[in-house]
Amino acid sequence: QVTAGTPKSNALNYNANYKTEKFNVFSNLSRRAIEAPGTLDYVQINRNDQRVVSSTKQHVDIAQNFKMTNLYLGGDYYIDTKNTLTFSYYLRNVKNSNTTNYSYDYFDSTDQVDQKSMAINHYREPQNENQLEINYVKTFENPGKKFTANIQYQFWNDDENEHITEQQTFPALTPKNELRSRDIESSKDLLFQADYVLPIFEKSHLEMGIKGEIRRIYSDYKVWDNEVLIDSLDNLLHYDEKIYGAYVQYGNREKKFQYSLGLRLEHSNTRSTDRKAIFLNHKKYTDLFPTLFLTYNFSDSNSLQ
Repeated sequence: QVTAGTPKSNALNYNANYKTEKFNVFSNLSRRAIEAPGTLDYVQINRNDQRVVSSTKQHVDIAQNFKMTNLYLGGDYYIDTKNTLTFSYYLRNVKNSNTTNYSYDYFDSTDQVDQKSMAINHYREPQNENQLEINYVKTFENPGKKFTANIQYQFWNDDENEHITEQQTFPALTPKNELRSRDIESSKDLLFQADYVLPIFEKSHLEMGIKGEIRRIYSDYKVWDNEVLIDSLDNLLHYDEKIYGAYVQYGNREKKFQYSLGLRLEHSNTRSTDRKAIFLNHKKYTDLFPTLFLTYNFSDSNSLQ
């Protein structure tokens, strides 16, 4: 699939899969490039008893550029009629690059130019995201009985850069003021989950499962004022999070009435550290979450829960 547009909005998308009795291999590749130009004009008039005291005109030119590449590869392996294993890999690459030009004209009460200034904002942020996933599904002879398991590992990083330049151009040309910032971020996230559904009688079933998530986030932030590093805004932060849970739930149905009883146990362990020892924090806690759902079906199309 090919797409083209103006202003620039071009895309290329490719899909393919191949299936046999034992395997199903699938793939997707897409590429997109977008440019979004624009202009803005502002006029502000200040009055005192209907007399114009001063006014300001602002003109803004915007040039936004966005490029993205997606890659998705995977396959199903049919072990037998009741067991399926799926592997997949996902890649996402994004590049944002924006430039915004500002011009300011300041006028006095006689509509004469008092002052002129300009500013340029350059913004650039490349991002990379990866995800690996394994899924397992098992079905049984008993209808409704099912076991699923999933493991997912996701890791991404981005590099956020902003550069702002300001300068007066009239009545005198002043030196440029520059403000620059950079934030290098990354995250690693491991998720695992397993669920089991067991029918007990014709209208009742038992569900149970476990879930865990282990995450580490990293952020290195710096700001420069005219190439001088601002110490108060310079820091490196680490955040670690571990959450584990288990649940059990019983559901039943009698004619027009059905109910579900559940209990979930969740344990959390979070920790944050930084280079300057300002945000040191460590929390561990375990909670129980009971649930109760009651539903009454008046008809096939109306129910109260």
